[in-house]
Amino acid sequence: MDFQDATKIVQTTQEERNAENNQVIEKGSHHPIIASLHIGLKLIAILVYVLFFIFMDGYFVISFSICLLFTAVDFWITKNISGRLLVGLRWWNKVNEDGSSQWIFEAMEDHQKVRLSYIEMMIFWVTMIAAPLLWVGVCFLCFLGIRINYLGLAIICFVMQSMNFVGFALCARGSRSILKKKVKKVAVEQGTKVAVSAAASQF
Repeated sequence: MDFQDATKIVQTTQEERNAENNQVIEKGSHHPIIASLHIGLKLIAILVYVLFFIFMDGYFVISFSICLLFTAVDFWITKNISGRLLVGLRWWNKVNEDGSSQWIFEAMEDHQKVRLSYIEMMIFWVTMIAAPLLWVGVCFLCFLGIRINYLGLAIICFVMQSMNFVGFALCARGSRSILKKKVKKVAVEQGTKVAVSAAASQF
């Protein structure tokens, strides 16, 4: 088997892997509105918190309601919409008949057509990492300023952002392990075909 044959094997393996996963990663943006919401809702919650914390300390109930509303909406949209459209991942909690709780993490099924954008994937993961870190910084500022009420709100927002990050991180880890198994399977099949063809050509 020469270099050209090896190149054909790699190309065929890549094509079959893409066909199995049915995923297309492109450079353009396919869901600009969802990507904007993914960033905007997180940013608005933090900005509202900071503005009330600095300039309107006496309106804690209003700031609590607004921040919690935007954080809850962001949690739901990220978990159910933006995660599925921007990175092809989703997670949820299932309550079994015996009352036990089961966490389910999954990537898009092979038969589903997924068009992913590299830019949107970067936006998704950067904001998913940055949001909990920003809330950690806010918690630290509240601790220094001895603002117990605002500290409680910041902890709630941090927990909600962290739950989404952990959920999607587990989804991504699971999808990578599945992808490795599929690539290995295709590579073995292609290697077997080439070996059989080479053996047959000798006769």
